[in-house]
Amino acid sequence: MWVNFYIKVLTKFASNHDMKLLLQVEISGDDNISPQKVAEMKAALRELGLDAQVLISASQHA
Repeated sequence: MWVNFYIKVLTKFASNHDMKLLLQVEISGDDNISPQKVAEMKAALRELGLDAQVLISASQHA
């Protein structure tokens, strides 16, 4: 999916424009996300050369 997104959408701009891609991921469930899983996510982001900034907020139920 990511390769297709890059080829079909981003390549038109990648060669001669500055580009910034923002990704938002929302993970929901009844269980809290452990600090270990957050640390693993940050490590994986750094390994990919990405910013390891992770924002964690409590879900709001109506």
